[in-house]
Amino acid sequence: MMKLSNLLFEEEQQNGYDQSLVGKLIGQGSSRMVYEYSNDKVIKFSEYYDQKKQEIKVYKCLTKKYATQIFDYDKSPKLKWIIAEKAIVDAIEVKDKLIDLLELYEQEYVEMSIPDFFDTLAHSLTLIITSRINTDKRRDIVKTIEYIQFSSWGKEFVSRLENCKVYPIDFNEFNWGIRESTGEVVLVDYGFEYFPPKY
Repeated sequence: MMKLSNLLFEEEQQNGYDQSLVGKLIGQGSSRMVYEYSNDKVIKFSEYYDQKKQEIKVYKCLTKKYATQIFDYDKSPKLKWIIAEKAIVDAIEVKDKLIDLLELYEQEYVEMSIPDFFDTLAHSLTLIITSRINTDKRRDIVKTIEYIQFSSWGKEFVSRLENCKVYPIDFNEFNWGIRESTGEVVLVDYGFEYFPPKY
């Protein structure tokens, strides 16, 4: 594994990371950039300290069973980077594996578009955990909740989300991946806010 140089993280370099030190850009969001770090690791940079701090806290609670492993992180007060396990981010493969894990074998789930499938799953998990919902897909969600609550993986996953206070409303196809070593479905982005209290 390559050593991170403190020079990489000087203020003047924050907006233009030296790609020769970290590898190619493989993902980005509104406040985060993810680079290859090695064959089996990525390095995540984010401008928001709280998001990275939350991700570390959530990983320690969710554990490697449900989230990509965190190997190291910036111990400075600014917490600029996290080195994590690299996963395969393939929404079609993740959807297929989640259909198997949650036993969602009805044709409508198989035919659902990727965004609709993950939106339905996110809203269903949120309703189970927080009793809050804001969507017009109630029929799909009520049925999905039944599947989640009757599958052993779904029950365990919901229990872990509740214990870790993870608010799943924003789970989308880009938050999930496949662990390369085992083929397991895992969260690859989990720096979410704690969920609000139940009504």
